[in-house]
Amino acid sequence: MIEHIAEIEADKTKQLAILREPLFLDSNHIELFEKQLEQFLLAIFSQPYERSFRRGRVMWQSFVEQRYKRAMYLLALEDRIKAPYRKLRQFLRAFWDSLKEKRSHT
Repeated sequence: MIEHIAEIEADKTKQLAILREPLFLDSNHIELFEKQLEQFLLAIFSQPYERSFRRGRVMWQSFVEQRYKRAMYLLALEDRIKAPYRKLRQFLRAFWDSLKEKRSHT
């Protein structure tokens, strides 16, 4: 296979011969594509209205669920980061208040 490709790369006439070949082997490819497109669109538009939203709702629900999970993850991460600082602030506030109280008694 690699030798065949190298042979084509080396010979410009073979390259041009390949480029002149038709893109699609089937001569009625346009009719085939149009028929497939028509069948696809008919399948979409011939279904009942209630069923026509089944994918959209699922996709939207998945999107909302992913955003919710990410938000909950970030909130939990924020809480884990802030928790030690909150404890330190409470400790320092209690320590400061105790110093002020001792100072007021003297």
